Amino acid sequence: MTDRRSAPAIFGRRADLLLPEAVYRDLVATLFSMSAPILGFGILYALVGTLVFLSCQDDKILAMACCASAVTVIRLMIIRGYHQAGGIAQDLGALRRWERRYAWLTYSCAALIAALNVSVL
Repeated sequence: MTDRRSAPAIFGRRADLLLPEAVYRDLVATLFSMSAPILGFGILYALVGTLVFLSCQDDKILAMACCASAVTVIRLMIIRGYHQAGGIAQDLGALRRWERRYAWLTYSCAALIAALNVSVL
């Protein structure tokens, strides 16, 4: 019988506990330095969604493009909020909360990308 603690999942819920605090702080800080790529991708999604909508006149496509634009704005607001709250200098509990918010918005963005692809195909 193997002990689960001897080989923890890297992508598990408690993976942050496997890292030294300084490394975890640096990784979270890297996430919150992605404003330009997030903005660029949000603009790209809106452009592609608009072009697809104009081509097929499907209201679902327009709704997805609008949702993606909203998610992009919220993601940028979360990044700004993280920096206004103190950035990397915050306590670990606060960093975990910011990381969870970032992750859920990233999951939302990925779901919208998948939905657009499935709808187009």
